[in-house]
Amino acid sequence: MNAGRVHGSLGRVHPDPAVLDLFTEYGIQFVLGLDSHTPVELSERVPQLRAVTGTSDRYPVSEVLRDNQQ
Repeated sequence: MNAGRVHGSLGRVHPDPAVLDLFTEYGIQFVLGLDSHTPVELSERVPQLRAVTGTSDRYPVSEVLRDNQQ
């Protein structure tokens, strides 16, 4: 899930947020990305990813990495 084109040509995160339900249903792990190169881009894109993923039952990457190391 990437927010690199939220304020550009696409105008939203990609792939379409609707696929998150399929990812969850089939146990597909994914990583959030920003494609940010400046602090301004970070401040614009992080809220977009939070809006898409923040209210769903998903695990942060840090938890997945920690669990896979045990």
